[in-house]
Amino acid sequence: MAKTYRVLRGYLTAAGIEQTYLAEQMGVSLSYVSSRITGKSPWDLDDMYFILDLLSIPYEKMHIVFPKNGRAPLGVIPKLGEAVSL
Repeated sequence: MAKTYRVLRGYLTAAGIEQTYLAEQMGVSLSYVSSRITGKSPWDLDDMYFILDLLSIPYEKMHIVFPKNGRAPLGVIPKLGEAVSL
């Protein structure tokens, strides 16, 4: 099964941000972040905006970074080099 939130994972990796650091910045537990990145729990809208701001990603790309159910349709996921133009 494909990993959820692949684009988000790519942005975080490119920025050198681990889930522990993300959790600290968000003021939540590591398990909170982990359960959302793995698709076990849904993201809050406030969390999505916070992460987009942290990564300097335009809000217009929210649907790419946070696709429905964590899985972008085929052809929507950009190549890593393109997705990570921070």
